[in-house]
Amino acid sequence: MTKRFVLGVLGGPFGLKGHLKFRPWSGENAHILRLKTVILAPPRRGNAPRAGDRNGVRAGDRTGDMPDGDAGGSYTVEEAAVSGTGVLLKFNGIDSPEKAKTLAGYELVVDRADAARLGPGEYYVEDLRGLAVAALRNGGNAAPDDPALEVLGRVTDIIEGGGGLLLEMRPERGAVLPAGGSPADGSPVGGGKDGPARETARLIPFRHEFFGEISLEHGVIVLLSRWIVE
Repeated sequence: MTKRFVLGVLGGPFGLKGHLKFRPWSGENAHILRLKTVILAPPRRGNAPRAGDRNGVRAGDRTGDMPDGDAGGSYTVEEAAVSGTGVLLKFNGIDSPEKAKTLAGYELVVDRADAARLGPGEYYVEDLRGLAVAALRNGGNAAPDDPALEVLGRVTDIIEGGGGLLLEMRPERGAVLPAGGSPADGSPVGGGKDGPARETARLIPFRHEFFGEISLEHGVIVLLSRWIVE
């Protein structure tokens, strides 16, 4: 499981004492107010904000390839106070707007224990990435270690769609899936002069009627109906 999470990106300075604006991607503030020590890491490309909780998935807290070392620097949180829909944060050694400005855009990284707490049936998005999406030949739920399950692909992301969260699945090499449907990444489905096209990602509504067992221990999400990827 993921050891560290990026909770969001620091905004601009506020006031004259070095406070910074911060709005957590999870949309929750309670765990931010409890923070004692954090890592501030320089921003990386491709880090778009995530949506809040929906359909049993906590989509706000995530991470990328955060190293074990204190990349960007470890800071003590001296003050944390709710301000509107976000939080104002004051870090040790940052005591002026000018110093605070140098941290604007930095990612706020915490250990797993300090991330937003999960409720029943909730998961961190980063824990779901890489899990196998598997299904029985005739559909239905199954235990995650059922040998009859066939791996159809791997979870590459959970993204926000117009009607809710969508699970993005990249088909497993060798899995038998129809080539119809709209690719998630916009790439062509059919083959060309260079041979058959690679399998494109499939988007599946991340809802209880489409998914059964989710096991982080076994690394499997059970897809209830294969037709959804056709």
